[in-house]
Amino acid sequence: EQMDKLAPLLVKELEKYNDVTVQVTRKTLDDDPSLAQRGKMARDFGSELFISLHSNAAGSEKACGVSLYRSVKLEDSERPQAPGMKYRHYAPKAKVIMLLGNEEDILDYMSKYYTADNIVVSISGNVDIKKVQDVVEKYFVDNILTKKSANQIVGKREDIKNLYKYKKIEQTHIAFAMPGISLNDNNTDAFAIANTIFGGGMSSRLFQIIREKLGLAYSVCSYISQYKNSGILEIYAGVNTEKRLSASEHIIAELDNFRKNGITEKEFLRGKEQIKSSFIMGQENGSSQMILYGKYLLFLDKVFSFSDRIKNIENITFEDVNQIVHNYFNSKDMSTAIVGPIKKPLVI
Repeated sequence: EQMDKLAPLLVKELEKYNDVTVQVTRKTLDDDPSLAQRGKMARDFGSELFISLHSNAAGSEKACGVSLYRSVKLEDSERPQAPGMKYRHYAPKAKVIMLLGNEEDILDYMSKYYTADNIVVSISGNVDIKKVQDVVEKYFVDNILTKKSANQIVGKREDIKNLYKYKKIEQTHIAFAMPGISLNDNNTDAFAIANTIFGGGMSSRLFQIIREKLGLAYSVCSYISQYKNSGILEIYAGVNTEKRLSASEHIIAELDNFRKNGITEKEFLRGKEQIKSSFIMGQENGSSQMILYGKYLLFLDKVFSFSDRIKNIENITFEDVNQIVHNYFNSKDMSTAIVGPIKKPLVI
């Protein structure tokens, strides 16, 4: 019954697109073709996309998955109900997610932020410019609002947290996170060099010490994530569950040592060349160029210049990188998250 209500809504939305033709494989509640039969119907239709909706997972005690339910507006005295929960015994391990909100909320959000000034269409490769313009006009010009976007929410630093999630798996996965810098910060490349030295590859300190020398991690690395108004420095390690505490202690010790003593001249020169090489080699990858130019224009409102970026990297000094190490590679600003067969957070 729930699918009988949801399917027509989905069909209605898809049919709004002029070049989309929708076929359904189950027209009434009495129809009950198997998944294989519905797959054959889709092939017979010549479909390019097959969407299968389920309100439960069939079969054994091992069945698991995610059920999504469309929510509705509730009165103050009502509690949200999960349609289809009577089938929970088919999949006792299934995680049920209630989709909060309604169509009006979604449309209101889209009208605020799905605007022309928030969108960049970035395309790279051997493309026909005229065809690209036609496609952009067809799918974007008439469907994207030209009004100015509402003010975006600026992220703020939360309190340090230590989180965990129990999961019955062989390895334990550990993440450490500290505040970083935004994409428009002038120290972006100096930060990249510092990260490369600390945990950005097989020659990095983390890899050589934690994995190669001590054998405490299957994989270990650090990386930076940068956005318009904020950034994060993250460390990841996949470890044997029994070695999680030892691995964490040595990672933090290495981080503290990195901040206290800084980098060497040899590390600085190697890290600098690695960053330059990654930009030069990246020019051969169409998808990376597409992302780079699009992200640069969207976040910084200017066209990326390869020559300017290389020049900026060459101008970075040994002192610049050591200052970044001292300011940001700080375990006292660290939050942690751990996933594995454990039932308590990692306390550092």
